[in-house]
Amino acid sequence: MRNGVFEVDGAALRAAPLPVVPAAGAEDRGTYHARPSIEIARRIGAPWAEFPGVHMEFLRNPGGPSIP
Repeated sequence: MRNGVFEVDGAALRAAPLPVVPAAGAEDRGTYHARPSIEIARRIGAPWAEFPGVHMEFLRNPGGPSIP
């Protein structure tokens, strides 16, 4: 954090011992929930992943997925 603003440490993410794959929900594409992960992926040269659903799906479906 610098001057009260969070800044991503791209060098640290690129040097991580495991792959870093920023992601967001498919229904969040183009919203403020997805934009940070897309930008982080771009800045560190990492792939970006999209998952089904929305940011904080657990609020929309607190019981979780039904398992037959």
